[in-house]
Amino acid sequence: MNYSQIKDKFFSDGYVHINIGNADLKEEIDKILSPFGKQLIVAKYDADGDKRLQVVSEEAMFGSDYLHWHTDQSYSPGNYNGTLLAFDSADNDSYTEFADMQKAYDDLPYHVLEYFQKVKCKYGVPVGLDDLISPAQKRILERNQAEWPLIVTHPITNKKSIYFSPLTMVQSNMHLEVDKLLEYCEKYTYRHNWKPGDVLLWDNRRVIHRRPAFEGHRQLFRTCFRYE
Repeated sequence: MNYSQIKDKFFSDGYVHINIGNADLKEEIDKILSPFGKQLIVAKYDADGDKRLQVVSEEAMFGSDYLHWHTDQSYSPGNYNGTLLAFDSADNDSYTEFADMQKAYDDLPYHVLEYFQKVKCKYGVPVGLDDLISPAQKRILERNQAEWPLIVTHPITNKKSIYFSPLTMVQSNMHLEVDKLLEYCEKYTYRHNWKPGDVLLWDNRRVIHRRPAFEGHRQLFRTCFRYE
């Protein structure tokens, strides 16, 4: 793919898949993200001192357990709403699933949409994953929980989508049948089977994702970035 086309595809589709082959991963990530904004600087699980990249593996970030549907940085106030995930190595075949919440919004019945427009949800660090951030950061986030409307308007495309992160949701201002909504959204799912050289970018205002538990070694690199 032509690098100049990545940003346009990111906003038109909410999701971009690139395979860089045997090229140097860090150099390619710099090129891929050059049209976007600032990358998140991390405090834990950095990749050999590069604090823009986090190691996602059985021994580092998230471990090897099942990860429920979620939106990256839903509990963070930093507006890092883009995610890049790059495959490094694995013992076994593995995949990540993505659901397009803009398409899910477009198909909502009017009476459901009318109700959803009144719903707001608060988000926090998921239980059992406290080690993702420092104790000081956790205390700050608990005092100032991030709140998102269930229906958001994208600041770049002006299109609407459902904003929903079951793994990190703490509470909502109105009754919300989480399992029923999730079952509906799963109809808009795409499964990506990881291969060497794969790099994925997605828009967290439009896309949620999950991954199954895995066995053996699997390592990817992740960075979150701004696009406004």
